[in-house]
Amino acid sequence: MHLGLILMATADSPDVQILVQSFSAFGFQLTLVPDGETAISTCDDLNPDLIFLDVTLPGLSGFDTCLRLKEQDKTKDIPVIFVTAPSDSVSTVKGFSVGAVDYVTRPFQVEEVIARITTHLKIRNLQVLLEEIIENLQSEVAERKRTEEALQASMLMVQQANDRMKNDLAAAARVQQALLPDSLPTLPSVAFAWTYQPCSELGGDSLNVFQLDADHVGMYVLDVSGHGVSASLLSVTLSRVLIPRRDPSCLFIKANRTPEPDTIIPPTEIATRLNRMFPMSEDGRQYFTLIYGILNIRNGVFRYTCAGHPPPLYLAPHQQVIACEIGNVPIGLFEESQYEEGTIQLEPGGRLFLYSDGVLEAKDPSKEFFGETRLQETLKVTQKSPLQVSVDAIANAVLGWTETHHAQDDLSILAFEWAPSMSLHAPSPIEQVILAHQFPARAKELGPLRARTRMALNNHNWHSDKVEDIVLAIDEACQNIIRHAYHGECDAPITLHIELTPKALVVILEDQAPAVSPDCMNPRAFEEIRPGGLGCHFMRQVMDMVSIEPSPAGNGNRLRMVKDVNERS
Repeated sequence: MHLGLILMATADSPDVQILVQSFSAFGFQLTLVPDGETAISTCDDLNPDLIFLDVTLPGLSGFDTCLRLKEQDKTKDIPVIFVTAPSDSVSTVKGFSVGAVDYVTRPFQVEEVIARITTHLKIRNLQVLLEEIIENLQSEVAERKRTEEALQASMLMVQQANDRMKNDLAAAARVQQALLPDSLPTLPSVAFAWTYQPCSELGGDSLNVFQLDADHVGMYVLDVSGHGVSASLLSVTLSRVLIPRRDPSCLFIKANRTPEPDTIIPPTEIATRLNRMFPMSEDGRQYFTLIYGILNIRNGVFRYTCAGHPPPLYLAPHQQVIACEIGNVPIGLFEESQYEEGTIQLEPGGRLFLYSDGVLEAKDPSKEFFGETRLQETLKVTQKSPLQVSVDAIANAVLGWTETHHAQDDLSILAFEWAPSMSLHAPSPIEQVILAHQFPARAKELGPLRARTRMALNNHNWHSDKVEDIVLAIDEACQNIIRHAYHGECDAPITLHIELTPKALVVILEDQAPAVSPDCMNPRAFEEIRPGGLGCHFMRQVMDMVSIEPSPAGNGNRLRMVKDVNERS
C-alpha cells in the first residue's frame, strides 16, 4: 500500500540505502536525487508529499533549495525536513528560518525517521483535508450568497444608491471645506479668527474675509436654508460667486478707468444683486441668509447689512456687549426686497462677532436654546484671551450645551478685533495662548484644524515654511491619536493648546484614551519602519522636543512638542 511519495536530495550512501529499504517496507515510496537543482525540477513532475534536504548538497545548498521551493506556488506547502550532522544547532535553526518543519541527524535512526515522517504526513493530510473542507464551505457560502443576492436584488440596489449618496455627500463636504479661508488678511491693526463646525448632515454655511483695497476689508457669513445636497450646492455656488476678483464679474468692486480709484460696492447693493441673481426655488425652500460687511481699518467703521441673518455682536473694550439690530428678509424670498445698512463705530480694542443661527439655536436635551445671553456671557469671559481662543470657546460652549458634542446645525463664527494703536501680530513678551481648540477624534476635523493652526501661526510672524512644517507635525500627531490611542475614529475629544513664550512655541495635545507608554514616541529604526510609520521621525525632525506623559487630569495622555522661537523665520 502506498502511504506517501517522499523525495530525498542527498548523496547516496549505505545508510541512505537502509532508509530506502525501510521506507519501502513501511509503504513509503522514496525517490533519490543528488542535488538541489534536480530536486526542484523533480518536484514539478512528481509533486511529492514530503521532501528531505541535506544541508550539505553540492552546488545549490539545502537552505537555498528550500527557499526556492517555498517561492513556488506548486511546492510552497510541501513539508521539508532537513538532514544535518549531529549537534549542528546552527544548521537546525537556519533550517527552521527558511521554512523547514523538522530535521533529522546522521547516522539515521530508522524508527525515529519513520515516526517523524508519519507525523508530518498526517499533519499534511489534515491540512489538505481542512483546505478541502474550507473550499467546500466557501462554495456553499458562495451559493447561499448568490441565492440571497437573487432574493434581495432590490435591497442591494437601494444600498448601492445609499453608498453612492454617502460618497457624493463626503465629496461635497470636502469641496465645502476647501472653500473655507485658508489664510486671512494679515494687517497690523486688525486680527481675524473663525471656526466652522459642520453638522452631521451636509449643510449650507459659508464664510470668508478678503481685502478690498488698502483701507477696507470685506467679510461675510451666509447660511443656506435646509440641509443636504441642494443646500450644499447653493452654498458652494455662492462661495464661488463671492470670491473677490479684479474683473467685471466681481460683485464687490467696480473697476474704474485710471486714474480714478475703484469703487467699493456698499453692502446693501451686494444684497440686492444677490437677491436678483438667486430667486427662491419653485418649491419655496431654497433661499439663504447673509451678513456682509466692510471694515475701514483706518477709522474702525464697519458698514453691514443683514439679510435674515442673526445680527453681529459688538464687544466693546469695557466688556459691554452691544447687539446690532438691523434686520431684513433673506436673500431670494421676494423679488423687490429692499435692504437696510447698519454702521458700527468700533473703539480701539473692540471685537465684532458674526455667526450663523447654529450658535443661538443649539438645543440641550430639554430642547432649551443656547441663546444670545449665553453667547454674550462667553464673549465677556474670554475677552482678555486671544481672539481665536474666544471664537473656539464659543464653539465649545455651544457643542457642550448639546451634550452630544455634535453640531445640530452648521456652526459658523467669524470675528475680528480692531486695535489701530498696536500691532496685533507682534509676539508678546510674556506667555500667550495663541490657539485653544477641542474637537472630536475624527479625520474630517483635521482640515479645519490645519487652517486654524496655520492662521494662528501666521498671525504671530512665523515664516510660511516653518508654519507648514508645524501644521503637518500637529496633523500627524492628531492622526496618531485617532489611530493608536483611540484605535479609530470616535467622538471622544482631542484638545489642542498652542502657547507662545519668549523662548519657545509650546504645542500640547491631550486625549482621554487609555494611557500609552512614553516609549511609543521613540521612532523605529528606518529599516523597521512600515508604510505610514514615519510620523514620529517627522515630528522630531520638525520640533525641537517631543514627549508624551499621562494627562494631569488623571485619564488620557498629553503630547508636548516644543519649537524654539529663534527658528520662526
